[in-house]
Amino acid sequence: MLAGEGSICVIAADADVPEYDTVLVVDPARVVDAEAPGLQRLHVALTRVASTLHVVHAKDLPGPLAER
Repeated sequence: MLAGEGSICVIAADADVPEYDTVLVVDPARVVDAEAPGLQRLHVALTRVASTLHVVHAKDLPGPLAER
């Protein structure tokens, strides 16, 4: 975890706070590919947002996100 000036950076597996004001998900496909429960980790990261969600990706989005 990184912290500074009102911001923290955590990996998806550590997103245990009920919600964050703003969430930035970087390369969702890498989150999914990183481990067996990757899609569940991505779900947690995407659903912990209270107001603003940003998704930044270089690879194609994983199936469930690409369908939107």
